[in-house]
Amino acid sequence: MTISLSPVTTTAAPLPADADALSVWPASARPTATGDVTVSGVSLAEAADKFGTPLYVLDEHEVRDRCRAYRAAFPDADVLYAAKAFLCRAVAHWVREEGLGLDVCSAGELELAVTTGFPPERIVMHGNAKSPEDLTTALRLGVGRIVIDST
Repeated sequence: MTISLSPVTTTAAPLPADADALSVWPASARPTATGDVTVSGVSLAEAADKFGTPLYVLDEHEVRDRCRAYRAAFPDADVLYAAKAFLCRAVAHWVREEGLGLDVCSAGELELAVTTGFPPERIVMHGNAKSPEDLTTALRLGVGRIVIDST
């Protein structure tokens, strides 16, 4: 059995008045008196001013906790993080350190993962429309599993 999960990401959109009703926000998201939102203590307005938008703010603690929760819930399964949801070097490190595998769909995602030190044998290349170059790259890098779903 293989389980894929996606990260929780937020942008600088305002938090609704009933924050509990919007479960896509990280548990650490808090509205401020000025109408801003903080995620794990980081002001989204200040981050947007500093880095521009669109902006993804991840709560590393929550991502790691979710990785651990999936591993605990499915101890006999290969639990995979779906790179297509959001992949950057930090997320690849977190996922690897928490013992999950990685589900990639392209040679670009695969190259990013491998160049961050993600073990290729813990990578599954999945998704339709893989080019011959994608498949060649996966074989060259030693991907653990390649899912072929059609010609």
